Amino acid sequence: MLTRQFTVRLERICSALYRVYLNTNSPKYPLQVPLECISNGIDFNLVQDVYVTRAGYELAKSLDISVSDAVLYGVFWEGDKNSYRAAEPTGKSAICMFAMREIEATFKQNIMKCYKGTSGLKKAW
Repeated sequence: MLTRQFTVRLERICSALYRVYLNTNSPKYPLQVPLECISNGIDFNLVQDVYVTRAGYELAKSLDISVSDAVLYGVFWEGDKNSYRAAEPTGKSAICMFAMREIEATFKQNIMKCYKGTSGLKKAW
């Protein structure tokens, strides 16, 4: 049985545009940031939808960011890891959020790793 592992990555298209996509065994490029949504040991590795908006007061306070900072919200599903239908959700889902400031910093770190010739992408979570 062929097992495929899916990874959610945020890819930088240009300075202000982003695209989230599912990727299987792709080469790693410096303009990608893997997004991990893990809760209680469950890897929610499929993304259904994302939305970028400003953080409200309570969220900004809990994340130690400004209310004017952008936050990426994602609806993630757990893929069926024990099946040939790895891209099909199991029914377990989670909402994860990422501060865009952290994502931007991760992009810059990954680009510098590429220029320096070091391997391994830093993940945003």
